[in-house]
Amino acid sequence: MNSASQISTVLDKEKGSDVYGSVFLQVEGYVSDIKKSVKGIECIDSACCVNGFMGEEIFSLLTSRKFSYMTRRHSDLYKDKTIPLITQYTDQEEPVKFYYDFGPGYHASIDPQNHELSFEVGLSEIFAIRQMLMFCEKIKHVYKAGAKFFIIIDNLCAYITNDIPLQLTNNYVMQLRALIDEVKANDSISVLVESELFSLGEYLSLYQKQKNRLVSKQLSQLEVDNVTRFLGRECCINEATKRVARYKRAGTVTELLLSKLVDGVRLTQRATSETLAFRSFPGGDQRIQVGRMALTMNHKRRIVPLLVTSRNYNNYRLSELVLDGIPSQTVITVLYAAPL
Repeated sequence: MNSASQISTVLDKEKGSDVYGSVFLQVEGYVSDIKKSVKGIECIDSACCVNGFMGEEIFSLLTSRKFSYMTRRHSDLYKDKTIPLITQYTDQEEPVKFYYDFGPGYHASIDPQNHELSFEVGLSEIFAIRQMLMFCEKIKHVYKAGAKFFIIIDNLCAYITNDIPLQLTNNYVMQLRALIDEVKANDSISVLVESELFSLGEYLSLYQKQKNRLVSKQLSQLEVDNVTRFLGRECCINEATKRVARYKRAGTVTELLLSKLVDGVRLTQRATSETLAFRSFPGGDQRIQVGRMALTMNHKRRIVPLLVTSRNYNNYRLSELVLDGIPSQTVITVLYAAPL
């Protein structure tokens, strides 16, 4: 049996053990620092005045290494489209709006044979909120009106594509909002949910009007695996092909509906032809919804974030660490990934 099917729970009281003692102390220290940095972000009065280069300055910050994995040359391809979206707000001295795609309201299974989908918020969300707040703080240094993030949860797309119950994704949203409230980030971050903005009937009507998006080629094994992890169970190539076709139609509907709402800069965790990338965790270049965020120890014996997915889970021994109130009241455990 592989490692992911044997996730153990380790309580705070066990941190003195030979096996987990050092890990507990380092993880507690790391997570405590993260928690303090999230709560410690304050509004800053900017000494800078709005000028003709404000759009350039904010774009440069948005595409800096802390917030983007993209090279400067790649980022510059989005410059002409993005800067006018920024200056429409700076010209009016209003907060710049950023719309951030955050996934379907759940995390994919890290092992579809043994583990179900996850509808719990965790380190992924803490890191992502921290990234957004850090960006808002940086903007405050150069632009007094600051920025506002709108997290987009496309749970109607998930319902149509993979039959994910709205009750479960709505529960995830409730936890996410509770976490945002806990870290006092409501002024900077809001959550927009498909099922709250649009009726299922409206969505289905538009979905039926879309042409059936046939998949032109046979799916690769990696593509089938991607479908299975978001289904939370194994499926055959025929089912996977049908799910991909559903996703293409549903995705078109989601974009059509959101186009009526999004009036600022659209961000995704992975860049697309139309959207800039924004890191959801330090050093990250992946979508947090494809797995579960964990902490691990690198070759320098330092604790670092690691996204555990169906493609790397069997390289680690996974343990849920219960850290006695850390990292937050909303998130009560931390996944630790010990390299095998």
